[in-house]
Parts: sequence; structure tokens; C-alpha cells
Amino acid sequence: MEGSSDQNLAIRPATTEDLPALLSLMSISVSRLCAASHTESQMCAMIQSLDGRYNELINASTYFVICPRGTPNRIIASGGWNVSRASYSLSGDMNPRSNLAAEGLFGTMAPTVQIRGIYVHPDWARRGLGTRLVKECEAAAQRQGSSVKFELHSTVNAVPLYKSCGYSQADEKFVQLPGAEDLKLVVMRK
Repeated sequence: MEGSSDQNLAIRPATTEDLPALLSLMSISVSRLCAASHTESQMCAMIQSLDGRYNELINASTYFVICPRGTPNRIIASGGWNVSRASYSLSGDMNPRSNLAAEGLFGTMAPTVQIRGIYVHPDWARRGLGTRLVKECEAAAQRQGSSVKFELHSTVNAVPLYKSCGYSQADEKFVQLPGAEDLKLVVMRK
């Protein structure tokens, strides 16, 4: 196996041609890295829901892959981001709106960047690839806007990664999975 130093790895935007390799990476990542904290039925439901989940990010060039240099089709990690916008009134109420023409003094636009879909091949786990992807996503988002907030919904097993990147737990939520018990996600913010 090749070393994992930055000079041996390349990061690039994912393309639609990467979809088969991405699905393979995501499936093995879920089945092996989530096994200690999730049930078999939860992992199966997560894997079944992967197809098409990140296509919008891929089309927007906000989903990235890491490959060993010289083998651009061997994807060993992936992750991306997107922006959701909510308007906050001066009283602190949050009201998502699509038409924000009347911002003025009555509200400010607060972009929230959602970090999404960080997957690392188990053979490459714990080598800083997840951290590298989170940082790449944050930097790319910051280049698009001057002030952003970051949020993500983490599976239980990935919480230590995001804490090491400066995220704090804000909430917990449970997602209903088809054919499985509810999946606990940890809402984290930075």
C-alpha cells in the first residue's frame, strides 16, 4: 500500500464517471467503519440509500475525491459540501425563504455550509484523509463567501473526526430508515 503523505495523494472534484467507484467506496466504508456503532440493518439501509445521494454536489463540483497520485481512478476517500441559506430576523427567529429581496435592516443572510458525505476506504482510515476533506470543503466554501457557518450530521462513529476538526455537538436527531431501526445522527456545528 502506498504512503499517505500529502505529496502521494491528489484531491480533485468528483465527476459522474466516478459514480461506480464512489458507490463502491461508500459501501465498504459504511459496512466496515460503521460496524462498531450501528446495527447490520442500519448499515444495509444506509448503503441502499447511497445511489444518487451526492449527484447534485458532483454536478456542482462541490464533491471531492482523494486518489493516490498516478491512479486518478482509484478513489480512497470522498466528501463534499453545499450551502443552505436561512434568513434570521433581528429577534433571532430563523425563517427559510427563497425570495430575500427585502433584507435591509430587517434581517441578515446567514449562509450555512453543510459538510456532506465524508467516506474513507477502511484500508486508508485514520490517516488524516477525512480531516483533509473537511478542510478542503471548508476552504472551498469560504472562497465562495466571506462569512459562513458550518454544520453537519454525523453518524456516531465519525463524531471524533469532526471534533478534531473543531466541530461541537449541537443536537441529536433520529432518521427513519426503511427496514431498520431509526439512525441516530449527531448535529455538529463550527
